Amino acid sequence: KLPNELGIYDMSGNVGEWCGDWYGASYYAEAANNDPVGPESGAARVVRGGSWQSIAGDLRVSKRATLNPAIGNGSTGFRLVRAVNLPEVRTVAITGLTDSSAVASGQIISDGGLEILERGFVWSIFEDPTLADRKVANGGTGSGYSNTITDLSPGRTYYARAYATSRAGTAYGESLEFTIPAVLPEVETSLVSDLTNSTALAGGNVLSDGGAAVVARGVVWGTS
Repeated sequence: KLPNELGIYDMSGNVGEWCGDWYGASYYAEAANNDPVGPESGAARVVRGGSWQSIAGDLRVSKRATLNPAIGNGSTGFRLVRAVNLPEVRTVAITGLTDSSAVASGQIISDGGLEILERGFVWSIFEDPTLADRKVANGGTGSGYSNTITDLSPGRTYYARAYATSRAGTAYGESLEFTIPAVLPEVETSLVSDLTNSTALAGGNVLSDGGAAVVARGVVWGTS
């Protein structure tokens, strides 16, 4: 069995769907084009979609029949709709900082009435990251979960938050700020040149600042 393009099952051919609208023979000639609600009163309700005993031409949602509310039969039913909400998720903490990674922890507070399709963390150098930024998904099933965020740069500040996605949409937890610790600069010494009996030319190149501003640089020397 497959749903229609809106994800709804049994719209046609199971049982006719008893609707809340009163039936009016000429109502659609006068009603608004978008979402008409039916006459304010009447003697019969609208039945849509045909049923198991309908002919093929009546198995369509545009088929409109009528039924007295006081009468029941084996080919008419009604649809129950359950209210659903976005999931509720919490970003618990960002811990385990190294010079290139961090561990993010989250918790599913509520699934909003639907199955959680995906959960994980998103992060960025800007506040309130979304799925359009970098993400890591978590394949677990418990309410609590964690992931390691990798490929981070020393000395840079990031923002990360938990997310959870269901058919109702994607919800995010609070955005937490964290800074990857800086490391020692990386420097190389150039060849010493221009030697005299009392001087020499020495220098070097700073290959990496380690994620923090270089506040001093130069050359040291000694006899050992």
